[in-house]
Amino acid sequence: MAGKASTMEVHLVHANEAGDIAILSAMIEPGIESYDVSKVWRNIPEVGASKKSGLVVNAANLLPKDLSHTRYSGSLTTPPCSENVTWLVMNEPITLSSEQIETFQSLYPMNARPTQRTIQTDEPLNVEEQPNIIEFLQNNL
Repeated sequence: MAGKASTMEVHLVHANEAGDIAILSAMIEPGIESYDVSKVWRNIPEVGASKKSGLVVNAANLLPKDLSHTRYSGSLTTPPCSENVTWLVMNEPITLSSEQIETFQSLYPMNARPTQRTIQTDEPLNVEEQPNIIEFLQNNL
């Protein structure tokens, strides 16, 4: 954000029956351990294996308490890279412990592209502040 890379990022991807896609995104910084992430990490299968765990995680616990965010229209970050995706990027990061971050990074090496250069323009950026994310999702998906 603003030319600064985050340690990690979580994406919660939502799609409705009409095929509209919205992604809730939160940056992740080192800090306090996440109980819910600890549950997930304990259920990660060995490399090359799959595992059904029956684990239930409340996705709201993967978002910051303050749900203010910036909204913009973009695309999926992975193939097929579909466009017209509504992105809601949380203004505040969430935290994971350094151990949780290291566990993830040992399993999934860095795969994000480098931070992109900001384009300087006199045109205003097409973003919208949305303080009520639940209302937005109910009205738009």
